[in-house]
Amino acid sequence: MSNRSVETLWLLARLAAENRQQRFYTLRFMWTAIASFEKLGLPADALDELRGIYTGMADGVLFKDFINQKKEVGSEDTQPQS
Repeated sequence: MSNRSVETLWLLARLAAENRQQRFYTLRFMWTAIASFEKLGLPADALDELRGIYTGMADGVLFKDFINQKKEVGSEDTQPQS
């Protein structure tokens, strides 16, 4: 495989990973927003619509895997440098 092909594959893998991360944070924000709207007294039909959008976007996202991955990466970053 040529060097350019390897670079292209690496770039595509990086973009896919960034997309997964952005999707996770968007869904986390939506979850928090829906809970806040519920506390503010948003009508039930509007909440159901937001939950439906959230469910559609969350299809296929494995939150537990993402959180565990971030913990593993974070634990490596927090190690003291010697």
